[in-house]
Amino acid sequence: IYRWVKQAQFQMGYKGFIQLCLRSGKYELIHVNDVRDGEYKGMDRMTGEHRFEFIEDDDQRKKVPVIGFVAYIKLTTGFHKSLYMTNDELLAHAKKYSKSFKDGYGQWVDDFDAMAKKTVLKLLIDKFGIKTSQIEKAMISDQAELDDEGNASYVDNKDGKAYVDVDPEDQPADKS
Repeated sequence: IYRWVKQAQFQMGYKGFIQLCLRSGKYELIHVNDVRDGEYKGMDRMTGEHRFEFIEDDDQRKKVPVIGFVAYIKLTTGFHKSLYMTNDELLAHAKKYSKSFKDGYGQWVDDFDAMAKKTVLKLLIDKFGIKTSQIEKAMISDQAELDDEGNASYVDNKDGKAYVDVDPEDQPADKS
């Protein structure tokens, strides 16, 4: 006999990751933002830095479609890095790692912008940030079902991974 059982899943938002990073004392600045059509100007192949020219007028900017999302960190050591992903890259990520998205429901469907912000930020922190034990625990627990011993399982994707590394160097230089 089979029985449906509802299982709670820990879900941390992008603002929670920002707060944990700032509280660590290791981050001078951390930010994530949408990128509108025409704002992305490519990536410097030597430094790996993304170039943007953001629309200054907020009313005008709201009229322009979102084409991607960018996360930025600056550590107290002076090190800084950004990660930019297009909407297509984020949709591919959702399709690969979210069973609920494939089934047409869940946070990727209900609040794409928040999940996109969380994804670029989380991938950037994982690849280039300083992870305290609290940040590491939050990354492991995010989107997981935890058993009585605190072991995480990721029922939302068959690979059992909480997140995946994205190499910013593999991105095309111009996405405008």
